[in-house]
Amino acid sequence: MWKTRFGSTRVPSSQLRLDARYADLCQMYQAANQAVAHIDSQRVNHSFQVASDDRRMVAVIDWLEELIRQHVYADAGRDLVRAMSLPNNIMT
Repeated sequence: MWKTRFGSTRVPSSQLRLDARYADLCQMYQAANQAVAHIDSQRVNHSFQVASDDRRMVAVIDWLEELIRQHVYADAGRDLVRAMSLPNNIMT
């Protein structure tokens, strides 16, 4: 059983999979992995090819930020905005 001493909660994988942005999240992980694994950009094969694909990536980033805000910060009684305003983001 997964536990944390900080009070955050785990996002159920079923909740992730049911979201319409899940496929884009998986594609972003694949693109990031390929970008790290290959210096030659011609070998990076993913579906984020044109500027309009940025909307898909931003939607996934916003979704992940909301999940973090809820499960890592709010469920632990903390505030993400406050934490980000602290020097070096160090919460005491």
